[in-house]
Amino acid sequence: MEQLSPWRAVVDICRPHRTAIVKAACFMISATIFELLPVFFLYQVLLILSGNEFDYSIWSLALGLLGVIVFKVVLTMCAYYQSHQAAFKAMTEVRMALLATITAMPLTWFMQQHPTALKKNVLQDVDQLENFIAHHLVELCSAFVMPIFTFIALALVDWRLALITVVVVPFAFIVSYIFMRNTEQGYNRFSLAEKDLATTVSDYINNIAVMKVFKLDAQRFQILNQKLGRYYTIVDELTTQTVPGWVLYVGLLSATLLWVLPAGVWLYQLGEISALEVAICLLLSTSMLRPIIKMSRFFMDANELLSGVKRVSHLLKPCYQPAKLGLTPVNKYSALLKFINVDYSYNGETRILQKVAFSILPNSFNLIIGPSGQGKSTIALLATGLLSPTHGEVILAGMSAHKLSDQQRSNLLAIVSQDIYLFEGTLKENLTLGCMQLEEKDLTQALKTSQLFQWVKKQEAGLQTAIHEGGKGLSGGEKQRIALARALLTESPLIVLDEATSALDNLNHEKILSDLKTYYPQRTFLMISHKYAGLEKVDQILVVKEGALIASGCHHELLQTNQYYKNNWYLQNHKQALEPAI
Repeated sequence: MEQLSPWRAVVDICRPHRTAIVKAACFMISATIFELLPVFFLYQVLLILSGNEFDYSIWSLALGLLGVIVFKVVLTMCAYYQSHQAAFKAMTEVRMALLATITAMPLTWFMQQHPTALKKNVLQDVDQLENFIAHHLVELCSAFVMPIFTFIALALVDWRLALITVVVVPFAFIVSYIFMRNTEQGYNRFSLAEKDLATTVSDYINNIAVMKVFKLDAQRFQILNQKLGRYYTIVDELTTQTVPGWVLYVGLLSATLLWVLPAGVWLYQLGEISALEVAICLLLSTSMLRPIIKMSRFFMDANELLSGVKRVSHLLKPCYQPAKLGLTPVNKYSALLKFINVDYSYNGETRILQKVAFSILPNSFNLIIGPSGQGKSTIALLATGLLSPTHGEVILAGMSAHKLSDQQRSNLLAIVSQDIYLFEGTLKENLTLGCMQLEEKDLTQALKTSQLFQWVKKQEAGLQTAIHEGGKGLSGGEKQRIALARALLTESPLIVLDEATSALDNLNHEKILSDLKTYYPQRTFLMISHKYAGLEKVDQILVVKEGALIASGCHHELLQTNQYYKNNWYLQNHKQALEPAI
């Protein structure tokens, strides 16, 4: 889908609320007119003080001035009320659209996103719209019409002084253009650097406990230090580029007295204008060009607004349509999961897997074993379709795993990953996330299989035991067993267990393997592990080393045919390896 330009996106966001925005603009323009009326009352007061004839009493002038002030305040309040109504409604709609699009995105998309960046899109970038609609738009109207009305009033007094007041404007704009040109690119760089820094700071805060253990500070956190340096370099470059021009621009527009006052005195000496008219012209000229400064400040701030809109505009309309593809029926004799010569490289450079090929039959227990960092978890992510292979193909239930919709994926498989997240609530609520209907016997069996039953019995509240966000207060083994029980309570035919028992001792690991095989014969399991305990009942063991599948078979076959597997099995059972590993 073609991405909208930022200004077009802003217009589209504002269009449904144009009535309120137009009302706000009309109220603000009216308030601007009332802002000029006190000059008329001041003129009448000066007539009184100069001893000239006047048409109004001092009390009528006072009441008139009070009325003008009240009307101006009321009109300004009405303008901001309408603009804030439009702004908050627009923000709600944009956030709802963003969340609707984000919710519709596939899991593979989320694998490429950083939570802090998404949070910035939904919160901070959308907040920029509130400032623009609620404040900048109405103030822009005032800043636009104020110089026009002031120029008209000034011309009614003396057209020559009116022209002298505005003669500096073109020079100020030229100065602004010279110093401010090409700043859009700089603001885009600033916005990206700010977003990048926010994600790194979030990671730093999340890992600050580790930093403190090793007595490290922010200077030793090299990535954060580099990104902070890049951020401040961009800020320094932008400041160096814009501040001198901005100061000169503001100075030119603010210093109208430097040429209006001499011109007024000269006209007064020629008898072309009275002293009272000179005073009124000086008063009007000093306030005439200040709104232009405010308007210019808006266009400078607009760069940040447009950068934020550009980041979220591609999410304002659904850009992902789930594939409507049917699943091929799988019988017990055909592979439920199949890897066909799969290669995977990280960022197209670092090769993780090479020529991995294997098949998993329905209702079988399969285990991938090997040392850490050899590609086992990558195989699990490829099997679930959360990663796409660089070469080759992963077939799940008759179609490419990475092309599955989220609905198809959730119907086919459940995942217990290394990073387990538990939601704030009760234990039962966390266990039954994926279950629409649940029988008590199924819950009991899942708790017993995951070796969680006795732990639940020891809790005073039982299944109503409170679970804090992220599972705070629970050990790693307890969180793993809760996650395993949660996966068993789903109806998914395939369950992927990525180091799901890494925090458990070998005895509990063996019990879980045995119970999974005994009590869930209609399920297919793909387990990732580095433990060589309890493998006797596993249907198929896949041995992975350095990103390659070096052997496969059952436990007894591998003991006879693969020396690497045999040695590691003996080592983990506290026996000396008979021969060096191949």
